Amino acid sequence: MKAFTESGIAKNLGKVGVQKGYCVSIWDGEDYLLKNSTDPKTIAQNVHQVDEEYLIFSKPNGENIGSIFLVYGNSPEELIADYTDNPLIEELIKAVSPTEF
Repeated sequence: MKAFTESGIAKNLGKVGVQKGYCVSIWDGEDYLLKNSTDPKTIAQNVHQVDEEYLIFSKPNGENIGSIFLVYGNSPEELIADYTDNPLIEELIKAVSPTEF
């Protein structure tokens, strides 16, 4: 069985988002830690820098796909605290979720 960590899930969300052709931004509630990245390594280096953050997904043309609100420090199963309720974001979550979604 694969071990899931909070950082691993956050990094995989970014990686899967890029694989689907999305740009990824990271908002810490006060400022952007990263804007419109399509580089999985850069995304991985910037997630989990704060206790709470939003991963914001958009198309290269700027069209918003949605966001996923992450709260670190509970458990991997509770990392995703909220998200935009649409099929594209749910698809990202299903791809990396350690539990049944």
